[in-house]
Amino acid sequence: MLSVKSLDGRWFPAEAQVPRTRVIGEREISLSFLHSEINDVFLSEIETGWIAEFQGDEYWLYNPQEDIHGNKSFECLFDLVRQGNKVWHIDDVEDKSMTIENSIGPLFNDLPDYTLQIIDNFYANTMNYSNRQTTTERFLYFIERHEAEFEIPIGSKTVQIRNEVGTRRDDLMIHEDDNLIDLQLNTQDDSFCTTVTGYYDFDDEGNPQKSVIYRSSLADKYGDIPGEPILDDRYNNRDAVYEAARKRQESSYQLSFEVSSELFETPVNEGDYVPLVIPSKSINMHIRVVEINELFDEDENLIEATYSFGNENISQLYRKAQYDALMDVNDILRGKKPLPPSVLPKAFKRAFEVIRGDDDSVIEYRKDRLIGHHDKNAGNAVELNVSGLQFIRNGNPRSAITYEGVVTEALTAGTIDTNRIRIVGAEGFFYISGDELIARDYNNPEKWTEIRPSGVTTKGSFTNLRPDYFVDSNGKEWGKQMEDGLTNNDETIQRNQFIYPDVTYFSGQRYYLNNAMVSIDSNYTIENCHFTHNRKFLKIGIGINMEGDSGSNRVLIDVVEISTGQVVESVNEFIRAADSTKWLNITFEMGVPDYVTEKAYQIRIGSTLRTTTGTLISAIINRVSQFG
Repeated sequence: MLSVKSLDGRWFPAEAQVPRTRVIGEREISLSFLHSEINDVFLSEIETGWIAEFQGDEYWLYNPQEDIHGNKSFECLFDLVRQGNKVWHIDDVEDKSMTIENSIGPLFNDLPDYTLQIIDNFYANTMNYSNRQTTTERFLYFIERHEAEFEIPIGSKTVQIRNEVGTRRDDLMIHEDDNLIDLQLNTQDDSFCTTVTGYYDFDDEGNPQKSVIYRSSLADKYGDIPGEPILDDRYNNRDAVYEAARKRQESSYQLSFEVSSELFETPVNEGDYVPLVIPSKSINMHIRVVEINELFDEDENLIEATYSFGNENISQLYRKAQYDALMDVNDILRGKKPLPPSVLPKAFKRAFEVIRGDDDSVIEYRKDRLIGHHDKNAGNAVELNVSGLQFIRNGNPRSAITYEGVVTEALTAGTIDTNRIRIVGAEGFFYISGDELIARDYNNPEKWTEIRPSGVTTKGSFTNLRPDYFVDSNGKEWGKQMEDGLTNNDETIQRNQFIYPDVTYFSGQRYYLNNAMVSIDSNYTIENCHFTHNRKFLKIGIGINMEGDSGSNRVLIDVVEISTGQVVESVNEFIRAADSTKWLNITFEMGVPDYVTEKAYQIRIGSTLRTTTGTLISAIINRVSQFG
């Protein structure tokens, strides 16, 4: 239920219809409090700076309006923006390259109520920003510079950073014959195009070796109009550059419209892509949900919703307008964390015992209702009329039955026939319908379990124990095969020798590097490995030493990804001839596995000192494995 908190920390239940607007990365509500038995308790006091709590989210009330009857209305600012506007930064930066972890990460030190999750990978980017900026301004600037989007699941304080918010909804479709409200297609911009060429697979000179053309269905109507090509050496595969070309083409024009939520049997969320077919304009594409306008009644039931759709160009305009509006609000007050979810008390005693054990009831028959109460405690009562039945305990309503349904704190039944059940616990939510059971963690919305008739799917939440699992006296667990969806075992990688004549050779156990024949600071491949990408990390166990009477050297070890030629991990280790073998573990991240893509790496060694005394650098690779 909607509730409000005063400046001195008092909470009050409230009733009002709640219009909510959701745009990618942000949401806002507005509230109008009319005179009622519930609202009159606080209506004379409520003012700017109070907090409203709706569906687990907090909003800061500002811009109050009051009519001649004393009814009040407010605009409401989302809590993350309010918190961010309280923190000012006095540092500045000019042309500094920053990763997303280095730019956005430190901002959340000033937002202790919120958790940051960087879901996808992002390139580093050059930053320029001035002093006297708020955390909100910095955050939105970094989001734009990294070409990222963010979302905060409703009712949570987890800020998720993604390349794109939303999913591709191929289970839905919008057709020209549907009721598209305010359909607008603008192709008058000078940048309008129907085809875009993307180049990829660049050689060492920076020249692309391959290309692919994205051709929009609009070309059937307007002809082939080439747009600015994608020429970026960061793209090394066809699918990535093809998607970039598609986005550039679709951003060259503006397309927008609205539809009622009644068009869809299942709701969509901001950022979702839905297929759109408009034969009269030769349009066959996926279009994005850029804004959702919802209206909830006093009991938080959704009674109306409208979706606004737009392509990439119009999506950017929506986000920019929303962000600009947020920056206009600067005068804010300090807020606190919302109250934790309430836990229901124990279930009622068996109904028979309650009713038969009651010997203090008094029943009154009135014209419009039947009223019963306890003679010794009038706060225990029951009321019945044509509209419903209500049970009151110690002055507080506990259960009610009306034509709208049953409201109660505890329910006991042998069989329940229903379409949907929502269970709120101390750690997470359960949603149960005839098609699925979904369990989701409060603090980590990306940790969930889904059970359908077709099978079980989990994300970050599956733990598997062997039948002989146990915990020893030191608290160590034995036999835990999988935890949080990640296997605890690793996978050995097959390796192949790769020898440079006169420079390297293999003795049957060790590889040797002839220091008299090497080129300084050059590395030579001794092994390569090819495998399917089944784990997130690769680990190489290697031992190195120097064989000779005396002296020292520095051993260089590079791990090179064969498909790109890039060094993904490098080691520079000092060794002496007098020392024994030095063992190293080289570990690096390969990215989230897809269990399909082939990976290939070279292991190279070299040295920084060329000698003529017959000293040799030796290396023994005992194991290469992927894990995690």
